[in-house]
Amino acid sequence: MTTKEAIDHLRTALQDESYRIGWQANIAMAFKDNWAVNSRKNGESEVEYVHRIANGAADAFLEQLSPTRQIPDDMPGMLAVKMIHKK
Repeated sequence: MTTKEAIDHLRTALQDESYRIGWQANIAMAFKDNWAVNSRKNGESEVEYVHRIANGAADAFLEQLSPTRQIPDDMPGMLAVKMIHKK
């Protein structure tokens, strides 16, 4: 499957409201979890802080989709979150 075919398939699948909500929840939780485990650094502006948190959350979300991820599927949720965000 090409990348274009995969994206087209995903676009079609996201038309299903319950499937879309699942993706939305996973993206939102990646941001929330990354926010919860990272504190603001001394001298870091709010914009810099949110930017760092958002980038970390995006990376954590993509890591969950990675075929080479190091997080077992049956690992308890918060332990997996800690592993994903420890970079």
